[in-house]
Amino acid sequence: MTGSASDTAPKTDAIIVGAGIAGLAAALALAGKGYKVTLCERAEAFEEIGAGLQLSPNATRLLKRLGVLDTLVGRAVVVKSIRLLAAKSGKTLLSLSTAATRQADAAPFLAVSRADLQGEMVAQVLDSPLIAIRAGLTFQTAIDTGNRVKAVFTQGEVPIQMEADVLIGADGVWSAVRTLVPGHAQTRHSGYTAWRATIPVTKGLPAALRNLCDQQSVGAFLSSGVHLVAYPLRRGTVLNLVLITPDMTVFADALGAFEPQLAKCLGAVENWRSWPLHSCSKDGAWTSGRIALIGDAAHAMTPFAAQGACMAIEDGVTLADCISKGSDVSAALATYEQLRKPRVAKVAARGMLNRFAYHASGPTALLRNAFFALRGQGLMRQLDWLYRHDAGSV
Repeated sequence: MTGSASDTAPKTDAIIVGAGIAGLAAALALAGKGYKVTLCERAEAFEEIGAGLQLSPNATRLLKRLGVLDTLVGRAVVVKSIRLLAAKSGKTLLSLSTAATRQADAAPFLAVSRADLQGEMVAQVLDSPLIAIRAGLTFQTAIDTGNRVKAVFTQGEVPIQMEADVLIGADGVWSAVRTLVPGHAQTRHSGYTAWRATIPVTKGLPAALRNLCDQQSVGAFLSSGVHLVAYPLRRGTVLNLVLITPDMTVFADALGAFEPQLAKCLGAVENWRSWPLHSCSKDGAWTSGRIALIGDAAHAMTPFAAQGACMAIEDGVTLADCISKGSDVSAALATYEQLRKPRVAKVAARGMLNRFAYHASGPTALLRNAFFALRGQGLMRQLDWLYRHDAGSV
């Protein structure tokens, strides 16, 4: 990834701030509609942030249309089931087949490395003659003149000016573009921390961890106030671990919620990194005139529904569709916001329901387990609204 130090750039149809998943999806979708895009990234080079992602069919069917999926599948794990387990005993409470999530397009349910997904998207971007990537640019401000948006960046000490028909803020939960949207939501801390680690899958891996390496399964271990998600990445060569705890919870104390041998193995993992989980209410404004927010910049959510990356991809595709179907950019952005807000709100509500179920204790946990036993696979069919949704059919 390279950037130019010149202080001018050709006029472009769209400026996208942020080359994460949301920004890359929007760039590819817009280029697919014939628009010229300048994709601006503050970093000088892409670096892996986080570790694993779950990509359900509502996202993978869009990645296929963007030209990303076919190569990505070869570096990912196709998830065939989602298992919910009791953390203390390891007993399976519910096993859900993902087969019911696929439609005629056979969009898969994948577990992928964030770096692999981003790498495949970047490769497609670099192949597009309509997308220019400019690295090392820090967004400063922008002015919507009514006819164009004039944006100012800096590259080191050098000011960089650009203008376009639309400015898209894909710069994450700490978005600078968000401040230009009157009525935008405030970032807030969720009260939870995610502890993340990855482990190479080797013959010497302890049995308690090897048991988590089911090659085609995502496992969630449920306990009072905490839960652990485990699944393989990179064709099963890496095990991804995510432990969610309330803030101020001592890591060693959180491990007490798990079966002793598993707890011991988790405690021996050396590369845990903690990430305070922040969110941004979906109720704030996402657009203003010719400026739009997508992904975490618009509606950062906690990972309880495993839909953050999926929503970012959906945003980018829907925004491109809206822009391509009308000559009035401001009206197109307003339509994008109207279409996406109910969808994101429903997904966020599902995440809160999952959190309640995952962290239940006492009689509530017993009722949860009985409900799982009663409803079984029917619970997956109730999620057709989530997994079979096609954000590219605006």
